[in-house]
Amino acid sequence: MVRFRGVVVEAHKALREAGIPELRLSYKEALALINGNSYSTAVALLGLWDSLTLVKAAIASMALALETSGASTAPFNAVTDRTRLHPGERWVAGAVVNMVHG
Repeated sequence: MVRFRGVVVEAHKALREAGIPELRLSYKEALALINGNSYSTAVALLGLWDSLTLVKAAIASMALALETSGASTAPFNAVTDRTRLHPGERWVAGAVVNMVHG
């Protein structure tokens, strides 16, 4: 069922009324539509989301460890930041400093 011109109708009727011819797929084309790419993409994105959550938890743990041990945050400061080659390193350093110093 689809909404076509404000009315809910069966999809094949809406396609016919819109003048869109019926789609005939070959065996390989039909298989390509259902071969699991969307499922694989969804699973990969869930893994990515979980990884980001773990990275944030690790940063919070590092900040707590620095704060409770009284360790210096100097290695995470902006001057040292300029020597970091990867933008992710700068992001983590900034997040740690923000967590420790508010």
